[in-house]
Amino acid sequence: MWRHRLIRFHPTGALRPTPDGVRETVFNWLSPFIHGARCLDLFAGSGALGFEAASRGADAVTLVDHQHRVCHDLTRNCEALGADQIQIVCSDALGYLRQINDQFDIIFIDPPYNSLLVNQALRVLQRQSIVAPGGLVYVETGVHQAPPSAPGCWEIHRHKGQGEVRYQVYRTGAPNPDDCLSSL
Repeated sequence: MWRHRLIRFHPTGALRPTPDGVRETVFNWLSPFIHGARCLDLFAGSGALGFEAASRGADAVTLVDHQHRVCHDLTRNCEALGADQIQIVCSDALGYLRQINDQFDIIFIDPPYNSLLVNQALRVLQRQSIVAPGGLVYVETGVHQAPPSAPGCWEIHRHKGQGEVRYQVYRTGAPNPDDCLSSL
């Protein structure tokens, strides 16, 4: 929909957009699932993953980031693209997860590398039943980080490493979180 349109943001040391090649691979993996999906982009940063999901047919995309400058840039990009299906939430990602009652079909987790945020987010996702049954969770980490542990009823759908990035897509299993044995 927005092919070759650039999103603009103020670069900061903490902002690290997912590389184009990684994004292309991930969205090739997600292409059978993205149309009509409800997506959540935690630690949104530039919003590249969420904007890509919206451009490929997601019905609703929520971008969450705690930095006010980043939220301002995300809002400006939504307005420039006419992206009515995207909602911007300026909030701490883990706090946001703990307060919502929604479910999402696809969730993107791409926090700053070498933080504990991936495993913390995965624990909250499982406890709060935020991932829809059969949903997908994309996790991106630095290549030098150990791959995150996922709940026992989730399986790795796809995984790969490229350059300094390790990434995987998990597919959720049992619709009832009590049926999952947590390995987190």
